[in-house]
Amino acid sequence: MKRADIPIAIALARENVGASDALPATAILVRRLDRDAEYVLVQLGAPGEPGWVAAVDPAHDDVMSCAANPSRRSTAPAAPGSGLTRGEVEWVWRPSAHSLSPLYPLLRITTDAGEQFVDLAGVVYDSLPDAHA
Repeated sequence: MKRADIPIAIALARENVGASDALPATAILVRRLDRDAEYVLVQLGAPGEPGWVAAVDPAHDDVMSCAANPSRRSTAPAAPGSGLTRGEVEWVWRPSAHSLSPLYPLLRITTDAGEQFVDLAGVVYDSLPDAHA
């Protein structure tokens, strides 16, 4: 997926919920771990005001999942600040016991010591057990 796909994802999310182009939007790329694919997590609305969140696959013009977000708080964990983590950081998702919905990706931190996954609450996991575990 290219960064140029982000505006397409935002437009698809806005169209899906009937929002105007003036409604603020933020977006992050999320890599799927259950298949070779990515999607864009789109947050619509002004911070602290009601809005929406959508998982969008712009390559297939598909809004995979969408929900109201009454608080407009992010549904993705924040990336660590500069210097706090040494290693590769990316947002990822696959159905797991730690996240059943693509609307709630995890932050994956990969270092020489291995990988860890951080959820929205800041809880750190060493693995992603299946959703049925």
